Amino acid sequence: MSPGGWKPSDSAPTAASVRTRALRSPTAGGIVPPVPSLRASPPGAFSRRHGRPDMPRVVGVDHAGADPPRDDPHEIDNELSDQHDAATLGDIEEICDGETIWRFDRDFLLSRWTCLWGRGCEGIEPEPAAHLGLGCCSVGAHLGDVDEARLISALAATLAPEIFEHHAQAVSGGVFGDALRLHTRVVEGACIFLNRPGFAGGAGCALHLAAVEAGESPVEWKPSVCWQLPIRVDWEPGATDPDDPDGAPGPEVATVRRWTRKDWGVVGETMAWCCTEGPKAYVGERPVIESLAAELQGVVGTEVYVELRRRVTGT
Repeated sequence: MSPGGWKPSDSAPTAASVRTRALRSPTAGGIVPPVPSLRASPPGAFSRRHGRPDMPRVVGVDHAGADPPRDDPHEIDNELSDQHDAATLGDIEEICDGETIWRFDRDFLLSRWTCLWGRGCEGIEPEPAAHLGLGCCSVGAHLGDVDEARLISALAATLAPEIFEHHAQAVSGGVFGDALRLHTRVVEGACIFLNRPGFAGGAGCALHLAAVEAGESPVEWKPSVCWQLPIRVDWEPGATDPDDPDGAPGPEVATVRRWTRKDWGVVGETMAWCCTEGPKAYVGERPVIESLAAELQGVVGTEVYVELRRRVTGT
């Protein structure tokens, strides 16, 4: 067993079997409990029903469904892209599924934001560095809970050296960078899973590349913090019904919006560029409601997403 709680797999099981084994076994992938729960990590942005923690995206290649940038940046139809603030939302679409009141920022959903990793993304360091191809991976990935840590460790063990540039480092030192095993290691300035430009197996997140190779969605393989940007969810407790003699709270309120620089915390204070600021990243061919369909469904579930899309796009 390597010191970071990871060992390579001798076989290549399906991703589904890896996920099942990882979530059932307390030692799968070398994870040894106890590990803090999701609620002990930074505040939750994703639906707790769907098990998605709330963290900035810090690892990854392009989104599974993100569009290529359009040739003409003047076609941008998002008027708020220059001045959006965490406290300022556009028109709100509200959907209640019985457990949660979902509030969606329609302006964000109809914007043409698209991930620019490898296509001009300047990274999140104090100085712009598009040529390094680090994107928002330079701080590693925070994991939400023990189940997610087991899953990522087990999936990592299936990665071959041909698709995982830092395979040797993973074997010798593991894939985690902290004693609690809730954060991926940073190797040479970025997450251990980030293959650098020029790597023969392909640049970008090794987990993302493996998912594509397996014919599965990267949403199913990568840490949830890595596929969710720029989706942000703010949670509020449900209001108490004054007519309820037991004083039971109503459904929680979840506001779905785009991430902003403020949401990055300390990192946001120094990074040279934030992809949701200004017009640079608002050049996709499709609106977010379509291009990030998989991510939105991962956050709110399919039923809510289908209703949301019907209301926002009429389809």
